[in-house]
Amino acid sequence: MPRMKSFHRFPARATFAVLAPLVGLLAASCGSSSVSPSSVYVTSTLGASILPGSTGDCNVGGPDTPFFTIGTEGGPVANNGGGTDGGQAVTVVCSVHPTGMGDTFDVNLQVDQGQTNGITIGGTLADSPGMTQTGLAVSFYKAPDSYSQSDCTVVLSTQGNPPITAGRVWGTVTCPMATYAEANATCFAQATFIFQNCGQ
Repeated sequence: MPRMKSFHRFPARATFAVLAPLVGLLAASCGSSSVSPSSVYVTSTLGASILPGSTGDCNVGGPDTPFFTIGTEGGPVANNGGGTDGGQAVTVVCSVHPTGMGDTFDVNLQVDQGQTNGITIGGTLADSPGMTQTGLAVSFYKAPDSYSQSDCTVVLSTQGNPPITAGRVWGTVTCPMATYAEANATCFAQATFIFQNCGQ
């Protein structure tokens, strides 16, 4: 009768010594504390539209009157449950998701500064720095007023490389015929923005 082959067993202490570094590495890579919160910089202007067919004056000066700013280009404000700007809580909800068709991305961006100021941007953008792209739906709001247009244009920054990638976008949006429904007016609204650490 053939002898059964015996297998050497590692002592439990030795096994733990081998596995412990691996367990620690996995725990570090899976920890949620390493995920950075979404953050944003927005600076915007608002004014009466200068295009033919526009109506009303939006109750502000020229087309480049300062509207609202959140954060700075070098210091975006984070959504971390306590991010504040000017003493007001900042809430950032955003996603920049590759469509799977060339270098294009579905973008859904929103930032609120307290209960007063904010902007939402939605649509599809291509990785084409410096080129004018159309078809974005945008709403600017500064309580109690809001200004919206469904076919705004966007030019992605040429300063970032790339200006758009999964989870991040940098550009300037222009809405020359934003509707101010409360006063039946047409306004010129523009914003430069950086959203980063967004959902992918």
